Amino acid sequence: MKRYNKLGVAAAAGVIAFLVMAAVAFGDTGSEDCIPIVTTDDTDEVGEDEHGGKWLKEQEELYDIGSKYGCDDIAERPKIEKVGGMYWRYAEYKYGGICVLTFSPQEFKDDDDMGGDYSGEIALPETLGGKTVVQIGWRLFNGKSVSSVVIPPRALVSFDDGFENQFSGCDKLVKFVVADDHPSYSVRDGFLCEKSGKKLLCCPAGRGGDVVIPDGIEEIGEYAFSGCDKIASLAIPPSVRKVRSGLGFGCPKLSAVHVRALSAWCRLDFEYVRMFCD
Repeated sequence: MKRYNKLGVAAAAGVIAFLVMAAVAFGDTGSEDCIPIVTTDDTDEVGEDEHGGKWLKEQEELYDIGSKYGCDDIAERPKIEKVGGMYWRYAEYKYGGICVLTFSPQEFKDDDDMGGDYSGEIALPETLGGKTVVQIGWRLFNGKSVSSVVIPPRALVSFDDGFENQFSGCDKLVKFVVADDHPSYSVRDGFLCEKSGKKLLCCPAGRGGDVVIPDGIEEIGEYAFSGCDKIASLAIPPSVRKVRSGLGFGCPKLSAVHVRALSAWCRLDFEYVRMFCD
């Protein structure tokens, strides 16, 4: 980041020098309409003044803090609130709403305390700091033995489908619980799906053995099975038309993928499949 500051200083200095030369070459210094270009000692401090360097430093610090919890785009330093017998560390999200960073049944010892292990069911809060929860950090469940996750109706949480989804480290997680009237998500046979129930977003990492995707699912989301290291086989129904990237990634025991009919297999649109490599 400092390198970009230096480049910005050099660029600003170059522009000012050009304008000075242009004024000397083409300006009428005797004209009343001539506007003199004034340079000050602050020229060499571009990006280092109160409105540049300090702001940039604050953004770098927020980025570093957010990265630790897997939520880069926070707009403030983390705060703590107790809800439902649980201590939640959170921060306002740059794009509005709240990002949940970590939680603990006991008070946090210090800023580096990630909350330790927690087993059983956990219900995500709907609001924190008086604002709606819209995002959770990628490391929210790291090191947790959570068996089920409850997503309340007013929590408009965004679950990014991508490498190592937010639940890939939960090897005890066996199901999701979502309110029937939730505007964005639904659950089918324990799988987290979009509201329509046609796109499978995430398989609980605690599922193992022979896993059957429910009929009616039309799309398997990106890295939906990431971290499911107990799955031995996966059965894909004929309704599935699209399989996004990363199917089987992080599934070292996955040895077979079953499709009921050859015609159904031929219709599948594979975006990019990393089937049996970990």
